[in-house]
Amino acid sequence: MDKILKKITDFINKNRQILIIAVSVTVIVIAVIYYIIYRRQQEDTSGMYVTTLRSGTESDLDWGETDLANLYGDDQTSNIPQYVAEVYSVGHIEEILSKLGISGVNPEILSDGDLYHWSSGSTSVTYTVKTGDLIVESSTGIRLSEIEQAYVSSKNVGPYFEAFLSEYLDVDENLVYEVEDTGGNFRITGTVKLSDYRVIHSINKNEMFNVVFDEGGDLVSMAVSLAEFSKGDEDLILVSINELKSYLVYGNYPREDFISVDSSYEKECEVSDCYPEFRSEDVKNMIFDEVSIVYYFDPANPDDVLPVYELSGVGVVSDGENDFEVSVKVWANAVDPERIIIQDE
Repeated sequence: MDKILKKITDFINKNRQILIIAVSVTVIVIAVIYYIIYRRQQEDTSGMYVTTLRSGTESDLDWGETDLANLYGDDQTSNIPQYVAEVYSVGHIEEILSKLGISGVNPEILSDGDLYHWSSGSTSVTYTVKTGDLIVESSTGIRLSEIEQAYVSSKNVGPYFEAFLSEYLDVDENLVYEVEDTGGNFRITGTVKLSDYRVIHSINKNEMFNVVFDEGGDLVSMAVSLAEFSKGDEDLILVSINELKSYLVYGNYPREDFISVDSSYEKECEVSDCYPEFRSEDVKNMIFDEVSIVYYFDPANPDDVLPVYELSGVGVVSDGENDFEVSVKVWANAVDPERIIIQDE
């Protein structure tokens, strides 16, 4: 064994320079190959956008007699910017809580650091880091000292809500929202607008904000999705409505379908799980009566907040015995599909 080791040592000593050169060349070759592969991957995805809209149905949509071009027209020459989102950090949330009078409270950290929970007196707060979802509930109400406190009515609750979002949540985008008088409280639900187009949240849909004030202006509860939006590097030309209809013939086109059962059916069932979960391919004779452009925001894909077409209408489903009318919404990719990558589950 000692003789073998001595021969190896002698060989290395005699050929040290050659071995150093050989190792150096090998390292350089590996580095060049890695660089070439990396650049090709970059070139393959440059100018591409990622969507989390799914191609989850094999079936064509049953359009009935809907003519999308008549609903929307076919003038898609304007450019619409891409946006980038960044959900609020935990530090940002703690600044918000400080404004709400909740400070010096150590959070309980759950779900491997994704879920933070604060508790202070009658107020409970939960924040989900990955999605930017903040939930605040107070049994006694939270006084909002940062804005002028006033008796809140259906006439002034809108401006009061906007001031609250700006002063407390640092939300200064244009808004679209609805006010509901629940008898003693006012519930405001809505979302932000980017470049004058509504933002659809991948989970909460039209509700990025759900805020409740009492008549004294105190905050009773809120469930909000918080992110900062900024324009991306490119303006996008949309596919035309006629192109969209031809693309939707194929089940692998990125889209999301939302089916809601008529309330009379739910009442007849008495419990929500007594009817099957209808899928878009179960819906027949869809009649779309509205088409609009919205932005689709998925916190899991914050770098590509992209425009999509929102199709709204009704259709008919059968549970095997009776037919029922359902509301239908379809969010379909509006960007050239050649530039879209569908993100894996």
